[in-house]
Amino acid sequence: MEKQKAQTIKPWEAAARAGVATVLAAGMAGTPVVALADGEAQDDGGIQSLSTNDGYYYIDDSSYGLSYYLGQAASNGYTKVHVGTSFSDSGTVTIPSSLAEIAGYSEGFFSQGPKVVSIGYAGALSFVIPSGSDVSIDRVNFYAKSDDGGATVTVDAGAKVKFSNCSFSKTPVVNGEAIFEDCTFATGKIENNGTATYTGSTQEPENVSKPADTYQSLSFVFAGDKAFAPAVEGSSVDQNLAFSVAGTKAADAKFSAAVVDAEGKDVAGLSATVESGQVSLSGTAPAAGSYQVKLTAEATKDDGSTDSIAEMLSFEVQQQIQVRLSGKLQCFVVDGTSMMSLDHDGIALASAGGGASGGSSSSENNRLDVEVKEGEGEWTAWNDWAKNDGERQDKVSVSFSPEGSGMAAKVTMGSVFITGTPAKSGTYQVVATVTSGARTEQSNAVEMRIYDNDKTLAERIADLPEGTTSWDMEPYTIAETGNATVPTTLADIYGSHESGTYGTIGKGENGNFGTETLTIPAGADVTLHNMKVLSSVKIVVEKGAKLTLDDSVAYGTVEVNGGTVSAKNSSSFVGQIVLNDGSTLKDATIVSHANFLSDGNYQVKAPEAPVLVNGNVTFEGANAITGCGITSGSDAQSALVVGKGATVTIPAGSSLVAKGGSVDTTGGNGGAGVKLDGGSIVGEGSLTATGGSVGLGLGNGGAGIGGQGKVGVATVVATGGNIPAAGEGSIGGPSKYKAGDGVAADVAVSQKSDITVAGGQGATPGSSEVAKTYDPDAEGSDPAPSIEKRFRDVDPNAWYAPGVKKVADAGLMRGYSEASLFGVGASLTRSELAMVLWRYSDPAAEGSYDASAAKNETSLPDVRDGVWYTGAVNWAVANGVMNGYADETGARTAFGPDDAVTMEQLLQILANLKGASNADEAALSFLIDAESISPWARSAAAWAIQQGVVSGYELPDGTHQLVPGERIARERVAVVLSNALERGIL
Repeated sequence: MEKQKAQTIKPWEAAARAGVATVLAAGMAGTPVVALADGEAQDDGGIQSLSTNDGYYYIDDSSYGLSYYLGQAASNGYTKVHVGTSFSDSGTVTIPSSLAEIAGYSEGFFSQGPKVVSIGYAGALSFVIPSGSDVSIDRVNFYAKSDDGGATVTVDAGAKVKFSNCSFSKTPVVNGEAIFEDCTFATGKIENNGTATYTGSTQEPENVSKPADTYQSLSFVFAGDKAFAPAVEGSSVDQNLAFSVAGTKAADAKFSAAVVDAEGKDVAGLSATVESGQVSLSGTAPAAGSYQVKLTAEATKDDGSTDSIAEMLSFEVQQQIQVRLSGKLQCFVVDGTSMMSLDHDGIALASAGGGASGGSSSSENNRLDVEVKEGEGEWTAWNDWAKNDGERQDKVSVSFSPEGSGMAAKVTMGSVFITGTPAKSGTYQVVATVTSGARTEQSNAVEMRIYDNDKTLAERIADLPEGTTSWDMEPYTIAETGNATVPTTLADIYGSHESGTYGTIGKGENGNFGTETLTIPAGADVTLHNMKVLSSVKIVVEKGAKLTLDDSVAYGTVEVNGGTVSAKNSSSFVGQIVLNDGSTLKDATIVSHANFLSDGNYQVKAPEAPVLVNGNVTFEGANAITGCGITSGSDAQSALVVGKGATVTIPAGSSLVAKGGSVDTTGGNGGAGVKLDGGSIVGEGSLTATGGSVGLGLGNGGAGIGGQGKVGVATVVATGGNIPAAGEGSIGGPSKYKAGDGVAADVAVSQKSDITVAGGQGATPGSSEVAKTYDPDAEGSDPAPSIEKRFRDVDPNAWYAPGVKKVADAGLMRGYSEASLFGVGASLTRSELAMVLWRYSDPAAEGSYDASAAKNETSLPDVRDGVWYTGAVNWAVANGVMNGYADETGARTAFGPDDAVTMEQLLQILANLKGASNADEAALSFLIDAESISPWARSAAAWAIQQGVVSGYELPDGTHQLVPGERIARERVAVVLSNALERGIL
């Protein structure tokens, strides 16, 4: 058995331990003990739990004196003691008669084994082996520094002791029986009034015994501490403390006992009696404080004099305590297939379909704080109240009931966390129990609910009492809406009442975008607080309804059909707010995280802007919209897009601040503050629009107001996005890329507006001027653009410029949705090429195309319904123009809509379009990389070369290469298509 460390607790604590000692390593006092619900021990700050199995009680601390530690060993059932440190006590040390062995022994980190320890020093110490003892004492130096100090050993009559390897600085006194083995006597003397035996290397000392005094005075002997267990004020007290008395007249002794306070006065309500070797304390515990029981013994000597002795026994009364759990547990969900699992801090490990209230990544969801109130004091947090020192050892445990939930409650640093995996629905209770000395109190019960995920949102709403105005949504994760409609009486729906902790509606998984609706009907005015509405849910706000998002996230589309939308307190959007005719945006702060936040539906592409206007709408109050930036590889979002024929009205006293997203590193263009797709912004309010900047100069800054349309508000402040100046990390430099225009050339601003316009840092001279103005009162005012000004990123002197102009004039390639950008340097995707060729095949088809209604008519799983390219891909696959990817068996497996087109793919697709096949592959012979052309593309490449569509790259040595696997940029595709147009192939 491992040796155990000495206890450092008050004497009364041991009696309340019921045979279990909780010990504190030397120097480690001060950390509260915390117990777990299932009885599992928790080691906090050096605390260990001991049993009273046969073994040694180890002492390595001298803070409380040797008498105290020996008493602790005896009261906890130990008969053998190892002493690992020396003691310089003074006074009297009477060893408990129940001890059988006391030995010097080291159990330190650097040494372990027998060790000689010293007892006594400068002060006078009487070391007494009392009557009734039968003990061996080994490796002890009974030490004295001076003649009038040090340890004197006395063996009382009726005591037996064997000293081994001991030394005595003072002359020992033997009145009982003693054996001295391998011992030394500094004085060379012994006062032997009993029996002394000398063995081993012991040199027999001179016996200086005095004439025997046959009379021995009365003395009390206690098996353990001289203390009653503590009690709680007002509680019933019924305790006994055993003792014995030694001395010549012990059998004739008369006993009495009385309870006194700190001033020696009697204590009302408590009484002490003595009978059959026990002091009994009974009654009702008084006010909290320290009390004593005075135990007295008297006997009459043969000469008629009185022999008397008194002992003060301590008794502590503690204040009553109250315990409470503060906080509120969120609910959990079991969905029958995948259940949320929590680690030891209550943090969600997995929540596919089930989990704690939306904020399952926050340990605050499932945390309760333990608080204690002592007497009439204040409620105090556990860590500030609990003690673990010589005065008190406090513990807290927690229960979770009933059983079978799959969950458990754990206590860590004074807080209760819920752990495990929810397995069974029901209502469960968490209760904390605090033990402090005699005090054991339970807390209030806190409910935690586990739901089966077997009802839709619509069904949960139907279960609400009629007329409910506020609902803390439970469960806090509801995967299916059931196309729910919010009651007109319901004004507030809470995912939680704490920022950062979210309820969740819907599912975030590929293929589930907008498959259900949450409708806010006419007459409703509802606010969603701390809520995540995932991408499977489209929110519909009908005419005459109002929706406010408060610290919430919408991952899907918010369709407003004449209603009102507001957003506040860091609400964010991943999908798009679509404002249809008659809608109102009111006092909304809209921040898009489309490129940086996902609910798992990774197939959903970020919208062009977080807000799209499709009709005549009003922006009322103070509105702010911020498009999402991006790190690299594509364009950032514009803040607002106003569609063709649509009008935004900003009334007097109202304002709009629109800021395009920025590109942090490489390969994309900044977003526009406002992009007009043939729409207008009018009214007596103010518009502030700022284009997004570009971090390393590999793209163009966004326009403050871009596209084509009209602006006619009272105040216009438009600022283009920056690009870095030379030397600021730019690649290619400002000479190649452009800062954003304050107002694009194809946007007309009313002459009656108060206009402040500035191009972004690095803009060319004149770009801060408004290129076109109009008189709103004049007839036929038309700010239509010319094609030559269409693409800001096309260098008119570049080799590709004629090809870009030709395909743009033909309507095949229109550039990016940012109307003044062609996308020079960007790859053309397969879905974009399908759209280009569809326009070529049937120019009228796109005009009648309803993208939102289009369904995937191919057998390819990665073609999505209801997106801009669905109709084009359906046409391309149906007509054999683009066949998609195939596996080793030849079966088509994917289309790859977002994959970049390679040169050999482009040529094969053009050949498919024209029905060209079986071209003479000898036409490839002049290419130095002809062998690297894939077998399936060789005939198409030969046909394209024969038709003059492509000739490959000319190298400095005059040779040519095709680089068939190259991902070709948009301007190179434009040149290939331009060649095809010139030769009548297209």
